[in-house]
Amino acid sequence: MDSKNYIRWIRDKVGHDKIILTFAGGCIFNDKGEILLQRRGDTNKWGFPGGAVEIGETPQMAAVREAKEETGLDVEVGKVIGVFTDLNIRYSSGDEAQSIVIAYELLPVGGELYCDQIETKELRYFSKDEKPELFTKSHDDLWNEIFASDKKIRELAGANMDIDLVSENVAWNQSSCAWNEAENTKEHKCAVKDTSICKYFCGIKYLDSVLCSYPYEKNEV
Repeated sequence: MDSKNYIRWIRDKVGHDKIILTFAGGCIFNDKGEILLQRRGDTNKWGFPGGAVEIGETPQMAAVREAKEETGLDVEVGKVIGVFTDLNIRYSSGDEAQSIVIAYELLPVGGELYCDQIETKELRYFSKDEKPELFTKSHDDLWNEIFASDKKIRELAGANMDIDLVSENVAWNQSSCAWNEAENTKEHKCAVKDTSICKYFCGIKYLDSVLCSYPYEKNEV
């Protein structure tokens, strides 16, 4: 078995018949809350960076590998955004599949945007009002999940990515936000070493700045 190309190995056995495939990828945001999409070389349509999980990989490992291959960026895996399914996919090759797509928030930690002009024809950040034609239903569902509600992204000062925020002995002061008030606490433990432990975590803008999307009242400024 070719552990680096599981799909080719399967296709050599089953031809074009429908198979179940697991994909992993995710969402890379810029500091404006825009999302990075890839214009694919196979269909010329847009999609989120990601690909099939290979033998010996976890979904998280696959998401990191695919992000590097398709965007040039080094990323760390944040929270799971959701799991999405396409029951009927037919590729231009004639291959058929049912997909399970695991989507994560991906946090850039290095690298530079790069298009190989084979898998990736173009890379671009899109706002929620600029939705292009997407590759499959699961990509549409992921987009709709991300922009399902009118979220206000808050920038909260006071985060420190170099300490263990889970430890009860560590004093950590986070700027006040709606989560603090709702939970009656001053400890908004939004991230640990770039990994979300809070479902309202939207990424890190600077070393001491966390982006938070706790729901807000419409009359807030």
